[in-house]
Amino acid sequence: MSSQEIKMRTDAEVLVAALEEAQRILAAYENPGCHRTRDDIIAMVEFIICNPSVTRAMLRQKMRSRLKLVG
Repeated sequence: MSSQEIKMRTDAEVLVAALEEAQRILAAYENPGCHRTRDDIIAMVEFIICNPSVTRAMLRQKMRSRLKLVG
């Protein structure tokens, strides 16, 4: 794959990646050697969740599920 090719990720892949990253951050916070404050961790998880690509993926998934319920 050349450096100019961009792999498009599905909505599910974007959401799973965001959840995995949030879980990783939370697990690191539980580590006794973690030097982050609770506010730092909340800000980091908020940054992941509020990422525009994650928000768009979530909204598209919600729209799809609503269409399935109506259809």
